[in-house]
Amino acid sequence: MTRTLVIAATDLAKTASSGSFLNDALGEKISNLAYEKLFTTGLSRRDEQEADKIGVELAAAAGYRAAEFVTFLTALEALEGESRMKVLTATHPAAAERKKYVQLLVGKPDGEVLAERWASWTAQP
Repeated sequence: MTRTLVIAATDLAKTASSGSFLNDALGEKISNLAYEKLFTTGLSRRDEQEADKIGVELAAAAGYRAAEFVTFLTALEALEGESRMKVLTATHPAAAERKKYVQLLVGKPDGEVLAERWASWTAQP
């Protein structure tokens, strides 16, 4: 993600929030803070683990197969050496480290993956 994309997201937020409590200055501060935390200073390992834990819990609570997050981390791990990933990996723990932690959280894989859920929603009677 580049600074340009963050600016575009800020502009979109400003447009969407016209007339709401989220004024232009506040929206810009929020996007700048998000950019800094995600791509400059990063979060602590504890914060990253908490975010992963919450993500797994939310996915499971929504009925999705939270263990698929491990599949995502495996794919992310394969990309870590690429230059376009250096921005992300500079401020986040290694995918292998996150994978070990998430595998402890997910336990028995249950729930559905999005493709299975979509198929059940769109099945013809």
